[in-house]
Amino acid sequence: MYSASVIENVKNKLGFHDIGVHSKGNSGGLALLWKKHVNVVVQGYSQCCIDSSIQLEPSKPMWHFTGYYGDLDSAKSKDSWHYLKNLAARLKRPWLCAGDFNEVLRPEEVDGASQHPNWQIQDFRSVQESCGLSKLIFLGNPFTWMCYRKRHGVSRANLNRALAGAEWLSLLPTAKVYNFWSVSYDHRPIKIQLESAGARDDRGKLLTEIHRGTRHRKEKIHFETMWSKVTECENVIRHVWDAHKHSNGEGGKLAKQNRGMQERVVAVEPCNIWEHKETIR
Repeated sequence: MYSASVIENVKNKLGFHDIGVHSKGNSGGLALLWKKHVNVVVQGYSQCCIDSSIQLEPSKPMWHFTGYYGDLDSAKSKDSWHYLKNLAARLKRPWLCAGDFNEVLRPEEVDGASQHPNWQIQDFRSVQESCGLSKLIFLGNPFTWMCYRKRHGVSRANLNRALAGAEWLSLLPTAKVYNFWSVSYDHRPIKIQLESAGARDDRGKLLTEIHRGTRHRKEKIHFETMWSKVTECENVIRHVWDAHKHSNGEGGKLAKQNRGMQERVVAVEPCNIWEHKETIR
C-alpha cells in the first residue's frame, strides 16, 4: 500500500526524487524513487503501473522501466495484460518490467491453499511470450508471498518478479534478482542487481557471497531476539549453545554460538516463523 507520508519521509532522508500512485483502500499503490544524478523521464502512470525511461549515466543508453502492480481482481487483470501488450508493441527501447504481478507463470510456483486457475496462469504466460519478456536470474527463496490462516495453514506463491526483453538482457547481461525475507509483510522485498557486483558495489558483492553460501569476513553476525519466540528456533538455539560450550575463550565461544544459531535458524522453514508473526512483531 502506498503511503504518501512514508514515501515523502524516505525520499527526504535519501535525497531522492519520486512519483507515486495512491492505493485504493488497503491494496495497491505504487511509488518510484530515484537518485538525483540518474536521468528518469516519467512517461505515464496508472493504478497498475508507472512507466519511465531511465539513463543511469550520461554515457549509458536509455532504457524503459515499468513498475507493475497486478490487480487482485482477475477480471480487471485482463485490462492490465492488454496494456502491457500495447506497450510492448510501441516500445523502441530495451525494456525491464518488474513488480507484484499477483499471478504465477507455472503451477509449481504455488504451494498451499492459494488457488490460481489454469486459465489465469495461461493468460500471464501468453502475455509474457507475446511481449518477448524473459525472467531474470532469481536467487533466494522461490516464494515471494506468504500468508498464514488457521484453517488453511500456510499458502505461498511467487508473485513478485522481474521480466526483461532480449535487448535489455543484452545491455545488462549480469542482472539478477535477489529475494529477501520479511516478517512484517506478506510480500518479500526483491532487489534487482543491475550489474555484476564484483567491481562496483561492495554491498552487492556481499549479497552475492551470502547467496552462494559463503560470508564476507567483515560481515557482523547479530543474534535476533525474535528467534527465541518460535519453538523450532528455540530448540536450535539450545542445541547450538550446548554444542559450543567448551570452545576456547569466552569471545570465541560466543562468536561460534552466535554464528551457529544464525546459520541454523535461518535454515528453519520460513513458514514456521510466519505462523508466529503477531507474536514476534
